[in-house]
Amino acid sequence: MSKRLKPCPWKLSSDHLRGEQHSTEFIKGEEGYGSPTWVVRCSCGAEGPTDYSEEGAATAWNTRSPNPLVAVLRSMKRKHSECEDSWYSCPKSENGCANDGAGDECDCGADNANEMIDKAIEEYGEK
Repeated sequence: MSKRLKPCPWKLSSDHLRGEQHSTEFIKGEEGYGSPTWVVRCSCGAEGPTDYSEEGAATAWNTRSPNPLVAVLRSMKRKHSECEDSWYSCPKSENGCANDGAGDECDCGADNANEMIDKAIEEYGEK
């Protein structure tokens, strides 16, 4: 089987966070009704849908529902802070900052936070 498998969708499980090494492999299931079934299984115990072929099991694993963690991460993305007194707003906020000396760079931390969130989405989920 040469099809590349996506990483385990549960990469943030406690086993994964403890740094335990996990592998993803194909498991040939029990003979049932004359045909063996195949499944992709991570050593942490996560399994994908079964199929009658190794190729089908790989496709099912790779096209599974999006990782729920990714939806949570996306919801955590921050907007640039905007204050009632625009002197204190982030220069990158929708209405900008009244303080011309503040420059053009983010000073509210949203850019840094969103960069870390984007890295986590790239590492643990799909884009």
